[in-house]
Amino acid sequence: MAARLLNEIREGCRMNTTGNQPGSRRSREESSMSPSHRGVAAALELISDLAERKTVGFDSISIDRRVEYRDGIRLGQFASPDEGFAEIARKRSFARPSPPPRC
Repeated sequence: MAARLLNEIREGCRMNTTGNQPGSRRSREESSMSPSHRGVAAALELISDLAERKTVGFDSISIDRRVEYRDGIRLGQFASPDEGFAEIARKRSFARPSPPPRC
């Protein structure tokens, strides 16, 4: 499904497909309409919501690396990806300070 999703995003979701779930099409449209970090963040959030609600076609999705996934969604709040990565890195450094030297 991942390869198909990427291919359809590259094609701009113009291709007619059969058997697609409505949520799947919406996630592709989100990222193709706004081909930036904000579009990808919106698509990631939509996929996460559909998976949590066990929507048909998304009920078997299991998200690994939840922290990084949520960071990808959070990135959409920033004007530029660089600004977002810098802020996320800054928050991570304060959230997980290094252990004391004698550990």
